[in-house]
Amino acid sequence: MKIEPKTITLKNKQTAILRSPEVHEAQIFLDHLFITHTESYKFLESTAEPWKNFSVKKEEGIIEHFITTSNKFLVTAFIDDVIVGGLGVMGDARPFRTHSASLGMSIQKAYHNQGLGTQAMAYALENATKAELTRIELKVRDYNPSAIKLYENFNFKRVGTLNNAAIIDGKFVNEYLYEKLLT
Repeated sequence: MKIEPKTITLKNKQTAILRSPEVHEAQIFLDHLFITHTESYKFLESTAEPWKNFSVKKEEGIIEHFITTSNKFLVTAFIDDVIVGGLGVMGDARPFRTHSASLGMSIQKAYHNQGLGTQAMAYALENATKAELTRIELKVRDYNPSAIKLYENFNFKRVGTLNNAAIIDGKFVNEYLYEKLLT
């Protein structure tokens, strides 16, 4: 689903535009993923390595899929034509679960604590309703208090702990599972 652009102002007074990325912006989207996965891999699903040589053509297809699928969308934050943050809402393709989506977020460190995550989340939830989603789930590492606070401020409820869910720097870490019902 393609979302409408929305202009926001960050705490540092910079203006950002929240919108869907275009297919031709696949390279700058990959650049963003490489940066965030280098800076914050302990909070995300992988290191930066997979994004280093990821095919631009394949990323174009992924962006196109998000734009043309009714229960999926990307909220991407642009400042001066550079992507500095992103939030993906991935609706489930299985017939009995098309109302349900998972959510992932990545914001470059230079834009942490600037209100970008809060504004992107609010806009994502607004668009989730437009996409006829009624449930969103996410996972967050137990050592990420900033993200936990953000999710709980939006009334996501912790529904479980996934023990030893990941191995980060050779150590098992736990993840919390959160959900939000939109109806």
